[in-house]
Amino acid sequence: MGFWQLLRKFSGQATSSSSAAPTAEANSDAYISLDAGHDQKSWDRGPESSYQIRPAGAATTRQTIARAFELGMVHANAGRYDDAIACYSQSIHNDAGNALAFYNRAWAHGKKGDYTAAIADYTRAIHLDPTLATAYMNRGLAHAKEGRLDAALADSNQAIERDPKLVKAYVNRGWAHSQKGEHEKALANFNQAIRLDPEYVPAHVKRGWACCAAGDFQQARQSFVEALQLEPENAQALAGRGWAYYESGRAAQALEDLNQAIRLESDNADHYRRRAKIHQTLGDRDKAAEDERLADEHSR
Repeated sequence: MGFWQLLRKFSGQATSSSSAAPTAEANSDAYISLDAGHDQKSWDRGPESSYQIRPAGAATTRQTIARAFELGMVHANAGRYDDAIACYSQSIHNDAGNALAFYNRAWAHGKKGDYTAAIADYTRAIHLDPTLATAYMNRGLAHAKEGRLDAALADSNQAIERDPKLVKAYVNRGWAHSQKGEHEKALANFNQAIRLDPEYVPAHVKRGWACCAAGDFQQARQSFVEALQLEPENAQALAGRGWAYYESGRAAQALEDLNQAIRLESDNADHYRRRAKIHQTLGDRDKAAEDERLADEHSR
């Protein structure tokens, strides 16, 4: 697979690491939200930074590739995705067997919304190293972004087969099942993710939205409450709890939660659309109309 070896989080393999590696959840990639495809934070894995350099080849060439790769990490973590792609491309030009550079370049393409390019690079990374569970997971994300839910499910299955403890793959698989209307399968996956990591907030949030889709607003509210206990200012959990309140006939409490969600995430059109419906129910047509205008504005 070339001289880059992917750090496998659960394998215990020893690898050298880079100070440029992402250290916080907020530095990784988001899955699609269950309600309307709005991206929140990032919770897929990438870019990856740990590697080993094989001894073959000129030292100067190895150093050049290593510098380009590390610079790609710096650009990626700073949100300069075009620059990151250029650096990973330079690494690939010098070693076409560099699975990790394909993986990271795919991640950068995904952050730009170029899912076709992301899928192509993840596919190449998988060809070079079929054990890369997170490459399957992230390729599934890209398929889902383009509406190919069956392909997303297939990749999630492959990721879980390779790493049964890959929590995010269960969340992604649950989301795809929910979008297909397969609510029982969706909930089973979210529940498994929570069993593996009870503090993984996205699993609680997406389980809540899945319960909303299934019409179980009491369980939805409980899931959002659990998410908010872990992360009190999670805008999606607040919006979800508010919507569960609204569907349960508790419009005043719903309005309070949607106000908080908009305070935290003022560019989310879905929040305004939900709040517009709440204002309409409460008889405030002017505020409802203003929220519809804001929803249209943030949809552009």
